[in-house]
Order: sequence, then structure tokens, then C-alpha cells
Amino acid sequence: MIKSLDSWVLLSVLMCGRKSGTLRDLLATGDYANHAVFPYERLRDGLYGLERAGLIVCKEGRYRASPRATRFWREAQSRERRLLKAWGLLDQWLGKQNMLPVAANVRRITKKMYDEAVKDYLDNFYAGE
Repeated sequence: MIKSLDSWVLLSVLMCGRKSGTLRDLLATGDYANHAVFPYERLRDGLYGLERAGLIVCKEGRYRASPRATRFWREAQSRERRLLKAWGLLDQWLGKQNMLPVAANVRRITKKMYDEAVKDYLDNFYAGE
């Protein structure tokens, strides 16, 4: 069973949209949603668990939500326009998912990959101002 704590990670992937997102993008969307940078272990384990469960897909270093997760997110957003309320619906839905891991060849992110993405994000955080 997936822990509903992973909803922050899934939310960040969903917020990257159809084009998917890099680790740096996930850090940015996670910060936008929760006003905090993911701790390494939370991001690493969340991505791993969600990918194994078939709720996200990683291809060429970019993460995107599965069609099932995307469908739920659209429904949640149609019922609730406020981000925190929609996130609450996502958290409830994710907490009810009881499935066997389905993904093979899932690789965890490394500390080096995480550190590089955090550095890139923080170095460029104020670049637009």
C-alpha cells in the first residue's frame, strides 16, 4: 500500500503537466505547493514507490503521471479549484490505493542527482526577478 505522504511527490509530478518534469522541475513545483524543498529521502522514496505502483513514469530523466493518476487529478480539480483542497482530495485517493507493485526496472534517484537538481533550482530561483 502506498503511503499517503507520497501525495506531495505525486502532486509535484502532476503539476509538471503533460510535458513531464525533471528533478529540478519537481523541486520547483513541490516548493510552490508546500513552500519547502523536498528532503532527499522523501523525494527518492516517493518517486520509487509511485513508479513501482504505476502512478508515475520516468523516461529519459523526466517524470510524468500515469493516465490513471492524471484522470483522478482532473476530477479533483473540477470539484475543487483551490490547490490545497484539491491536494487533500489527492491525498485521500492515494491513501486508498491498494495495489501490488507493477513496474520493473525502477531505479531510485541518487544523492548526487538530488544535490545537482537542488543546486540548479536554488541557483536559479531568483533568476526571473
